[in-house]
Amino acid sequence: MKIFKLSYILCILFFYSPFSYADNNVSESSYMLNALEKTGQHSILISAIQHSGLEKLFSVDSKVPRTLYAPTDEAFKRIPKALSDEFFVKNNRNAIKKLLLNHVFAGMHNDDNVRETGTLTVNLDGKILEIYQSDDIYVKDM
Repeated sequence: MKIFKLSYILCILFFYSPFSYADNNVSESSYMLNALEKTGQHSILISAIQHSGLEKLFSVDSKVPRTLYAPTDEAFKRIPKALSDEFFVKNNRNAIKKLLLNHVFAGMHNDDNVRETGTLTVNLDGKILEIYQSDDIYVKDM
């Protein structure tokens, strides 16, 4: 039942994650956290990153080329209270890490390398998923 609930929540977060940010560490200004802060829509995600112990993954110090599909504050507000409490009241770091790693994908995803018909990729939690492009880049069949 817990797996179903977590999968359900991750699906909600993916469908309400209109912001993606790819970082290949090509410059000092490529901090994902700075990009998230500038949107004004990701304060809950930033807090989750800071409490997870994964800050280095989201900084320029990380050597991992990656793309973050960033859930907005609005997406986090749609999480059922019991699960939200598990993440943020009980501060369950393992659950927060799993949530974050489900939203980070190996490699750079952008208009140049994601096909309209779909492209297989893997997230940092180890799931193989299909992403596709129409007006924006989407994750399919989480």
